[in-house]
Amino acid sequence: MQVQQNMIFNFISDYAGQGTIRTIWPFSALNAIYAQKGQLISQQLLFFPQEPHILNRARTLYFQRQFHPSHIPIIMYYKNMQPQFKYKMVWEMDDMIWGFNETQGGSKEEGIPSYNKAHDKITAELKNASIEIMNQMDLLTFSTQYLADYVRDELGVTVPSTVVPNTVPMAYWGQDRRADITKDIKKPKVIYTGSPTHYNNQEKLLGDWDNSWKDWVIKSVENDEIDFTCFGGLPWFFEGIKDKIKIINWVQSFRLHLDIKAENADFCINPLTPNQFNYSKSDLKLVESSAGGIACVGTTFTNGNPSPYDECKIRVPDNATVEDIDKIMKLFYNKDKFNEVIKSQYKWMSDEGRYTEHAKHINKLVKVVT
Repeated sequence: MQVQQNMIFNFISDYAGQGTIRTIWPFSALNAIYAQKGQLISQQLLFFPQEPHILNRARTLYFQRQFHPSHIPIIMYYKNMQPQFKYKMVWEMDDMIWGFNETQGGSKEEGIPSYNKAHDKITAELKNASIEIMNQMDLLTFSTQYLADYVRDELGVTVPSTVVPNTVPMAYWGQDRRADITKDIKKPKVIYTGSPTHYNNQEKLLGDWDNSWKDWVIKSVENDEIDFTCFGGLPWFFEGIKDKIKIINWVQSFRLHLDIKAENADFCINPLTPNQFNYSKSDLKLVESSAGGIACVGTTFTNGNPSPYDECKIRVPDNATVEDIDKIMKLFYNKDKFNEVIKSQYKWMSDEGRYTEHAKHINKLVKVVT
């Protein structure tokens, strides 16, 4: 049987979040360039095909987040058929999923932290399944180097890996650039775009707000110093100021940009606490802020571990006080400093290829799937 390899089959496990960001957007951009001439055609599949006439066209099988024990039989089927059909097998992961809770011998902050709703859902069985699946692959892709290093050094998986940074589509965010402001900012519009997994309303856990950012927001709102919008719902610790802030409930990734752009914000704040999960996090919020013309304020870790916001132009250490945050924020209320940040973020997006359609990102994808 002649092999006609020009199809990339994407097996997506998350259509509302990272599946959109890591697979649907990037491979739609790839299709826009290569599919018309039939060079590479990406197809998102809701099933696992075994028919020879389908596998005969496969150049690459691209698995996004498949790590359940129930996935092992089909992965092994594809591995056993690989010598016949000669496709490439790639596995993709964007988050840290390998921590244990205390009942399994780990610490609270190993892997998924205790305030994250998924903390108790990752079992040893799932971890072992993910390792078995990864070991069948030809290539692993991750959103950060920390994740890649963890899989190699801590899990002992020696399959080659590469980092594919997160991007956002220019088609969604637009090519327009925020105009320079001509006056210093008096009362900034501040947004927080993190999900409810950064804290826990049910168990009253502060999570990534277990720092001075919570008190800074409350103080600034009560003193009428900022306009504040919180995405993802109302955190329990903002109950006292709920009538003075705007709440936008959780929205899916493919439409989040609309809500962010509609806010016309000046600053996006990103509180984080130091833990393994956050060391492995991507800089997606920096990318979104940069594309939207919003000054990204990122947390950095004072213990020497990487933060997703180490590249931010406005950085706040995790041990900052309310007074420290005030001093840093107000420094960038100055029109010249604010304009400089916005321009540098746009430049960073272009230089680093952080738009999904950018040639640097497309070339990275091509290397992954060919």
